[in-house]
Amino acid sequence: MKKIVLTVLFALLLVEVAFLYSAKPVAAEETTSSGIKRIQSVLKEKLENRKEKVEVRQTNIKEKIEDRKGKIEEKKEDRVERVRKAAIVRYDVHKKAIERAEKLLEKLQVRIDKAKEAGQDVAEAERLMADAKNKLADTKIKLASIESKKGVAIDKAGFQEIQRLLQGIRQDLHVIRQDASKIISILKGFNSATSEGKNPLR
Repeated sequence: MKKIVLTVLFALLLVEVAFLYSAKPVAAEETTSSGIKRIQSVLKEKLENRKEKVEVRQTNIKEKIEDRKGKIEEKKEDRVERVRKAAIVRYDVHKKAIERAEKLLEKLQVRIDKAKEAGQDVAEAERLMADAKNKLADTKIKLASIESKKGVAIDKAGFQEIQRLLQGIRQDLHVIRQDASKIISILKGFNSATSEGKNPLR
Protein backbone atom coordinates (compact mmCIF):
# COMPACT_ATOMS: atom_id res chain seq x y z
CA MET A 1 0.00 0.00 0.00
CA LYS A 2 2.84 2.34 0.92
CA LYS A 3 4.63 1.62 -2.39
CA ILE A 4 1.47 2.42 -4.34
CA VAL A 5 1.12 5.79 -2.54
CA LEU A 6 4.74 6.71 -3.25
CA THR A 7 4.40 5.69 -6.93
CA VAL A 8 1.32 7.89 -7.28
CA LEU A 9 3.11 10.82 -5.61
CA PHE A 10 6.10 10.42 -7.92
CA ALA A 11 3.85 10.35 -10.99
CA LEU A 12 2.08 13.53 -9.83
CA LEU A 13 5.42 15.25 -9.36
CA LEU A 14 6.52 14.30 -12.85
CA VAL A 15 3.33 15.79 -14.26
CA GLU A 16 3.82 18.94 -12.20
CA VAL A 17 7.41 19.44 -13.32
CA ALA A 18 6.53 18.70 -16.93
CA PHE A 19 3.80 21.35 -16.74
CA LEU A 20 6.18 23.91 -15.27
CA TYR A 21 8.75 23.38 -17.95
CA SER A 22 6.20 23.33 -20.76
CA ALA A 23 4.86 26.71 -19.61
CA LYS A 24 8.11 28.50 -20.38
CA PRO A 25 10.72 28.31 -23.10
CA VAL A 26 13.27 25.64 -22.52
CA ALA A 27 16.75 27.11 -22.27
CA ALA A 28 19.59 25.42 -24.05
CA GLU A 29 21.40 24.57 -20.85
CA GLU A 30 18.28 22.79 -19.46
CA THR A 31 18.61 20.23 -22.23
CA THR A 32 22.07 19.42 -21.04
CA SER A 33 23.09 16.91 -18.41
CA SER A 34 23.16 19.59 -15.70
CA GLY A 35 19.59 20.57 -16.51
CA ILE A 36 18.42 17.00 -16.21
CA LYS A 37 20.21 16.62 -12.89
CA ARG A 38 18.57 19.81 -11.62
CA ILE A 39 15.15 18.46 -12.59
CA GLN A 40 15.91 15.21 -10.83
CA SER A 41 17.04 17.13 -7.73
CA VAL A 42 13.81 19.16 -7.70
CA LEU A 43 11.75 15.99 -8.10
CA LYS A 44 13.63 14.23 -5.34
CA GLU A 45 13.23 17.16 -2.96
CA LYS A 46 9.48 17.46 -3.61
CA LEU A 47 9.07 13.71 -3.28
CA GLU A 48 10.90 13.67 0.04
CA ASN A 49 8.79 16.57 1.33
CA ARG A 50 5.55 14.84 0.43
CA LYS A 51 6.83 11.56 1.79
CA GLU A 52 7.58 13.23 5.12
CA LYS A 53 4.12 14.77 5.20
CA VAL A 54 2.52 11.38 4.57
CA GLU A 55 4.62 9.80 7.33
CA VAL A 56 3.74 12.58 9.76
CA ARG A 57 0.04 12.19 8.92
CA GLN A 58 0.24 8.42 9.39
CA THR A 59 2.05 8.87 12.70
CA ASN A 60 -0.62 11.29 13.93
CA ILE A 61 -3.38 8.86 12.96
CA LYS A 62 -1.63 6.00 14.77
CA GLU A 63 -1.16 8.15 17.88
CA LYS A 64 -4.82 9.11 17.90
CA ILE A 65 -5.87 5.47 17.51
CA GLU A 66 -3.56 4.37 20.32
CA ASP A 67 -4.77 7.22 22.53
CA ARG A 68 -8.39 6.24 21.90
CA LYS A 69 -7.62 2.60 22.65
CA GLY A 70 -5.91 3.64 25.89
CA LYS A 71 -8.94 5.66 26.99
CA ILE A 72 -11.27 2.75 26.21
CA GLU A 73 -9.10 0.39 28.26
CA GLU A 74 -9.01 2.87 31.15
CA LYS A 75 -12.81 3.15 31.13
CA LYS A 76 -13.09 -0.64 31.02
CA GLU A 77 -10.70 -1.03 33.96
CA ASP A 78 -12.59 1.64 35.94
CA ARG A 79 -15.90 -0.10 35.25
CA VAL A 80 -14.50 -3.50 36.28
CA GLU A 81 -13.10 -2.00 39.48
CA ARG A 82 -16.44 -0.37 40.35
CA VAL A 83 -18.29 -3.66 39.79
CA ARG A 84 -15.68 -5.51 41.87
CA LYS A 85 -16.06 -3.06 44.77
CA ALA A 86 -19.85 -3.44 44.61
CA ALA A 87 -19.45 -7.24 44.67
CA ILE A 88 -17.19 -7.01 47.73
CA VAL A 89 -19.76 -4.85 49.53
CA ARG A 90 -22.57 -7.33 48.74
CA TYR A 91 -20.31 -10.19 49.84
CA ASP A 92 -19.73 -8.53 53.23
CA VAL A 93 -23.47 -7.87 53.68
CA HIS A 94 -24.37 -11.49 52.93
CA LYS A 95 -21.56 -12.79 55.15
CA LYS A 96 -22.94 -10.86 58.11
CA ALA A 97 -26.46 -12.08 57.34
CA ILE A 98 -25.21 -15.68 57.40
CA GLU A 99 -23.48 -15.09 60.72
CA ARG A 100 -26.71 -13.69 62.20
CA ALA A 101 -28.69 -16.65 60.88
CA GLU A 102 -26.20 -19.07 62.41
CA LYS A 103 -26.45 -17.42 65.83
CA LEU A 104 -30.26 -17.47 65.64
CA LEU A 105 -30.28 -21.20 64.87
CA GLU A 106 -27.90 -21.85 67.74
CA LYS A 107 -30.25 -20.09 70.16
CA LEU A 108 -33.28 -21.94 68.80
CA GLN A 109 -31.43 -25.25 69.06
CA VAL A 110 -30.86 -24.61 72.77
CA ARG A 111 -34.58 -23.94 73.25
CA ILE A 112 -35.52 -27.08 71.26
CA ASP A 113 -33.20 -29.16 73.46
CA LYS A 114 -34.78 -27.72 76.60
CA ALA A 115 -38.28 -28.43 75.27
CA LYS A 116 -37.25 -31.99 74.48
CA GLU A 117 -35.87 -32.45 77.99
CA ALA A 118 -39.19 -31.11 79.32
CA GLY A 119 -41.01 -33.89 77.46
CA GLN A 120 -42.38 -31.79 74.60
CA ASP A 121 -42.88 -33.24 71.13
CA VAL A 122 -40.15 -31.46 69.16
CA ALA A 123 -40.14 -33.70 66.07
CA GLU A 124 -41.43 -30.95 63.75
CA ALA A 125 -39.11 -28.36 65.28
CA GLU A 126 -36.15 -30.70 64.78
CA ARG A 127 -37.15 -31.33 61.17
CA LEU A 128 -37.31 -27.61 60.49
CA MET A 129 -33.98 -27.10 62.27
CA ALA A 130 -32.33 -29.79 60.12
CA ASP A 131 -33.63 -28.11 56.98
CA ALA A 132 -32.43 -24.71 58.17
CA LYS A 133 -28.96 -26.06 59.01
CA ASN A 134 -28.69 -27.67 55.59
CA LYS A 135 -29.51 -24.34 53.96
CA LEU A 136 -27.00 -22.62 56.23
CA ALA A 137 -24.31 -25.07 55.06
CA ASP A 138 -25.24 -24.28 51.45
CA THR A 139 -24.86 -20.54 52.05
CA LYS A 140 -21.36 -21.07 53.46
CA ILE A 141 -20.33 -23.07 50.38
CA LYS A 142 -21.63 -20.32 48.08
CA LEU A 143 -19.93 -17.66 50.20
CA ALA A 144 -16.60 -19.49 49.96
CA SER A 145 -17.01 -19.66 46.17
CA ILE A 146 -17.62 -15.91 46.02
CA GLU A 147 -14.58 -15.34 48.22
CA SER A 148 -12.39 -17.07 45.64
CA LYS A 149 -13.91 -15.17 42.70
CA LYS A 150 -14.51 -11.60 43.84
CA GLY A 151 -10.85 -10.58 43.70
CA VAL A 152 -10.06 -12.07 40.29
CA ALA A 153 -13.26 -11.62 38.25
CA ILE A 154 -12.57 -9.31 35.30
CA ASP A 155 -15.36 -9.92 32.82
CA LYS A 156 -19.14 -10.01 32.60
CA ALA A 157 -19.31 -13.79 32.94
CA GLY A 158 -17.28 -13.72 36.16
CA PHE A 159 -19.43 -11.07 37.80
CA GLN A 160 -22.63 -12.76 36.63
CA GLU A 161 -21.49 -15.93 38.40
CA ILE A 162 -20.94 -13.93 41.60
CA GLN A 163 -24.40 -12.41 41.22
CA ARG A 164 -25.90 -15.89 40.74
CA LEU A 165 -24.21 -17.12 43.94
CA LEU A 166 -25.40 -14.07 45.89
CA GLN A 167 -28.95 -14.68 44.69
CA GLY A 168 -28.67 -18.30 45.84
CA ILE A 169 -27.53 -17.14 49.28
CA ARG A 170 -30.50 -14.78 49.55
CA GLN A 171 -32.88 -17.62 48.67
CA ASP A 172 -31.28 -19.92 51.25
CA LEU A 173 -31.47 -17.22 53.92
CA HIS A 174 -35.14 -16.72 53.11
CA VAL A 175 -35.81 -20.43 53.72
CA ILE A 176 -33.80 -20.29 56.97
CA ARG A 177 -35.89 -17.35 58.20
CA GLN A 178 -39.09 -19.19 57.32
CA ASP A 179 -37.94 -22.32 59.17
CA ALA A 180 -36.84 -20.24 62.16
CA SER A 181 -40.20 -18.46 62.24
CA LYS A 182 -42.05 -21.79 62.31
CA ILE A 183 -39.74 -23.11 65.03
CA ILE A 184 -40.43 -20.03 67.15
CA SER A 185 -44.18 -20.54 66.70
CA ILE A 186 -43.84 -24.15 67.85
CA LEU A 187 -41.80 -23.11 70.90
CA LYS A 188 -44.34 -20.43 71.77
CA GLY A 189 -47.01 -23.10 71.64
CA PHE A 190 -45.05 -25.06 74.22
CA ASN A 191 -44.82 -21.95 76.39
CA SER A 192 -48.59 -21.34 76.33
CA ALA A 193 -49.22 -24.96 77.24
CA THR A 194 -46.98 -24.94 80.32
CA SER A 195 -48.37 -24.76 83.79
CA GLU A 196 -48.16 -21.67 85.94
CA GLY A 197 -44.77 -20.77 87.25
CA LYS A 198 -41.43 -20.09 85.63
CA ASN A 199 -41.22 -21.22 82.00
CA PRO A 200 -38.42 -23.81 81.68
CA LEU A 201 -37.82 -22.84 78.04
CA ARG A 202 -36.72 -19.30 78.81
